[in-house]
Amino acid sequence: MPKKNETPAQTINRVLSGSLARVEAAHNAPRCYHVKINGIRCGSPAMHQDAFCFFHTRMHNPPLEDGFPPLEDANAIQVAIMQVLQALAKKKLEVRVAATLLYGLQTASSNLKRTQFEPYAPAIVTVDPIDERWHRKPPESEPSL
Repeated sequence: MPKKNETPAQTINRVLSGSLARVEAAHNAPRCYHVKINGIRCGSPAMHQDAFCFFHTRMHNPPLEDGFPPLEDANAIQVAIMQVLQALAKKKLEVRVAATLLYGLQTASSNLKRTQFEPYAPAIVTVDPIDERWHRKPPESEPSL
């Protein structure tokens, strides 16, 4: 919003300088401490007051639930594979059950190329339907013939 007695150029400069400050702060945010097997540090932004990013926080501190995360992307499938392998290593799963689960995860992985969980542009909700219902103008009556 323009401030009182502010020119359009001043408004643009003020808004952009605030945006640049937020971008600079994001670039300076602490990074995930996880080092991958190939020796390269993760580099994703760390979670607030945590040493790891969202993915590696879940990897190092798995949630208490027994089920898989929703298999909606490659990261989720990788986490599910790690859960199966860890359960198999701890002898919490029989080999046949683990094999079946891994086969299902392999199928989910191969389906990633053909799935689209992101909404198509026309389907994206940009107006709250409940709010719209209360602010909608009544339809104008059509002239009778």
